Amino acid sequence: MADNSASDRAMWAKRSVGWLRTAPKGESPDDTQNQALISAAGVSPGEFVLDLASGGGEPAISIALRVGSGGNVVASDFSTEMLGGSRRRASTLDLTQIEPAVADMQSLPFADNSFDAVTCKFGLMFPADRVAAASEAKRVLKPGRRVAYMVWGPHDDNPLHAVLAEAVRGYFGEPAPSAPPKRHALGANGAVSTVLEAAGFTRVKEQEFRAEREVSVGSDFWPNRIIRSNAAQMESLLAAEQAVLIQTVIDAFEPYRHGDAYRLMQHVRVGVGTAPG
Repeated sequence: MADNSASDRAMWAKRSVGWLRTAPKGESPDDTQNQALISAAGVSPGEFVLDLASGGGEPAISIALRVGSGGNVVASDFSTEMLGGSRRRASTLDLTQIEPAVADMQSLPFADNSFDAVTCKFGLMFPADRVAAASEAKRVLKPGRRVAYMVWGPHDDNPLHAVLAEAVRGYFGEPAPSAPPKRHALGANGAVSTVLEAAGFTRVKEQEFRAEREVSVGSDFWPNRIIRSNAAQMESLLAAEQAVLIQTVIDAFEPYRHGDAYRLMQHVRVGVGTAPG
């Protein structure tokens, strides 16, 4: 999920603590984005699919359910620790068609023309060489088959990220960063298409995908989101301080509350390319 270096591996191993603590244990509770990506890649029952940057199992679990017992999903990730989430969820759901694999998307350990589809949800932003990563996806795809990358849209157009980050920074008295987080590096219109075209894909297309996420008032969603992105900071606080931080975040999202739920519009972009041949 990142540049192939010891420091990057250590960073993802550290981040995995919060991610896996808050990851779903079985099927995805909010599957809208997963299904959009699966549809864009043209995944069908019985197919052999490579999912890049699978982490805790998004969208590998949903893909496995789509391909069924006659198909196979290689759930790959740069981080051994992050990939543990996919393994545990697959075991819980008895999905024997999922095969975990530690792999750097810039240099995949798979043969040419191996897969019927390649998917990647929120991972293309992180490699040092995104064109090399996309080129590897093209290499392992069968001719005429598709890759589909989902990336976050602009930071300011995703309140779940922007408002949460601002609230946490405010609590800790931290200054605003000079640039948006790396996860939004491909958020501009056409950014994913540029990578796919440079990698040699044909029939490249990119589209905006918006979906409203509804979060129930009183759920554990907010503490889990804080832990996912700020596990070390959260653990440094006493229980009473954690409660204040959580309430600070909840208060920041009050403008998005409608009755018993918060409604958060998410802006992502989906880029699709077809392997030549």
